[in-house]
Amino acid sequence: MAHGGDWVASNIDGEAMAEAAAHTPGAAARDGVATPPSTSEAGPFKTSRLSSSDLARLIVRGGVWSLIISASGAALSLGVHLILARILGSEEYGRYVFALAWMNVLLLVGKFELDTASVRFVGAYSGTDQWAFLRGFLTRSSQIVLLMSVGIMLASAVLIGVLMGQFERGTALSFLAASLLLPVSAMGQLKASALQGFKHVVRSQAPSMVVRPVVFVLGIVVLHYGFQRSVSAPVAILLQFAATTVALILTIWFLQTVMPERLRQATEAFDTRYWMKTAAGLLVISGGQTILSTNADVLVVGSLLGPELAGRYGAASQLASAVSFGVSAISFIALPFIADLYARQAMGQLQALISHVARLALILSVPVLVVLVVGARPVMSAFGPSFADASWLLVLLGFDQLIGALFGIAGYLLVMTGHQVTAARVIVGCAVLNLLLTFVLTPWLGTMGAGLATTLTTLARCYLLVTRMRSALGLSLSPWASRTAAPAA
Repeated sequence: MAHGGDWVASNIDGEAMAEAAAHTPGAAARDGVATPPSTSEAGPFKTSRLSSSDLARLIVRGGVWSLIISASGAALSLGVHLILARILGSEEYGRYVFALAWMNVLLLVGKFELDTASVRFVGAYSGTDQWAFLRGFLTRSSQIVLLMSVGIMLASAVLIGVLMGQFERGTALSFLAASLLLPVSAMGQLKASALQGFKHVVRSQAPSMVVRPVVFVLGIVVLHYGFQRSVSAPVAILLQFAATTVALILTIWFLQTVMPERLRQATEAFDTRYWMKTAAGLLVISGGQTILSTNADVLVVGSLLGPELAGRYGAASQLASAVSFGVSAISFIALPFIADLYARQAMGQLQALISHVARLALILSVPVLVVLVVGARPVMSAFGPSFADASWLLVLLGFDQLIGALFGIAGYLLVMTGHQVTAARVIVGCAVLNLLLTFVLTPWLGTMGAGLATTLTTLARCYLLVTRMRSALGLSLSPWASRTAAPAA
C-alpha cells in the first residue's frame, strides 16, 4: 500500500490491507509497489487530467479565495491587537502575548503535528482513492490529538497551581486561562487541516481567520464598553477560548459536509505506527520552527527584558507577518496538490506549480514590504505612543518575512514529498543557531538583537532547505524554471 507521497512498500497489518483492497478501488498493491489509481472518475479532488496551465489557473482561483480570507484575517488580527493594546494597556497586553506564546509551544506537542500530516495524507489518500486508510487516519488522528491536548492541559493547570506563588497573580492566571485553550485550538487546527487536504480553501480558513477574531473582538468591546468592565489579560484569554470554541464547532460542521460519499461508506483501515512515525518527524520540524519563529522571540524578550518589551515585539511581528500572508495563502492551497502530484510522480506538473507559486510570491510580498518600510513609525504608533520605538524592528522583521515568503516553500516541498527527515535536520540545526544568537544578541541589542538573530537564521535556513530540495527532488524555485534535473538517488 502506498502512503501519501511515499511510493514504497510498508509493513501494514494484513487484515487492514485486505479491508483497504476490498473497499478502496485502485489501492491494492502488487509486489510492494502501489497500483496507480483509476482516473475514470472525475471529482473535485482529481488533478490527473489537468494540464500544467489548468492546474495553475486552479491554484490561482483557489489562491484568490485563500488570499481574500487571509487578507480579511490579517486585517481582523491587526484590528484585534490594536484594540487589545489600547484596552489592556502595555503591561496587560504583554502578559496576554506572553501567555499565548507559551500556549502555542504546548500546542505543538498537543496536536503532535497530526494537523500537518493531515494535509499530506488527506491530499494523497483522496487523490489515490485510498478511502479506507483515509477514514482510519481521520478517526485515529482525532483520538490522539484530543487525548494528548487534554492531558497537557491538565498537567499544565496542575503545575501552574503548584507554582502560583512564584509568579505575579496576573501572569499566573493568564497562563491558567491559556491552558484551557489547548484542546479546542488543537482540534480546530486538526479539522481545518483535513479540510485543506480536501482542497476546500474557504471552509478551512474562514472559521479561525474570520469568525474567531470577530467573535473575540465583539466580546472584548461588549464587556469593556457595554458592561463598563475592565478587561485583564486572563479575561481576554477566556474570551479567546469562547471564540475558538465557536470556530471549532463551525469547522467540524464544514468537514462533515465535504466528506465524499465513498469515504463515508469505506471501512476504516489503520496504519497508526506509520502515521505516528511521520507525525513525529514533522513534530521535530515544527519544534525547530517554533524556536525559529517570533513566538520564541517573544518568550526570550519577555523573559530577559520584561512583558512590556515582549508586547512591542509581538506587535511588530504581527505587522511584519503581513509581508508573507499573501504567499501563505497561495501555499495553503498548493500543499495538497503537491502531495497529490508527487504521489503520482507527475514531476513536470509539480515543477510548473512551484514556479507559478514563486512568481506569485514576488508579486504579493515585495509591495507589502515597501509599504511597511515607508510607514513603519506611524503604523507602530497606532498601538500606542510607546510602540513607536519599535519601528526599526518592524522593518527588520519585514525583511525576515520576505526571505521566508520567497524561499520557505522549499521546506513544504520536502515535508509534503516524504523528505521530512532531511528538512528536520536543517531546521533543528538552525533552531539551535537561533537560540544561541538570540540569547547573545538580545541582552546586547535589546529587541533589535532578537530580530537580527531571527533574520540571520532565516537566511541560513532557507539556503540549506533550497539546496536540499534541489538535491532530493530535482526541482527549482526559480519563477521561470522548467524541470530538467532528475531527483538524486
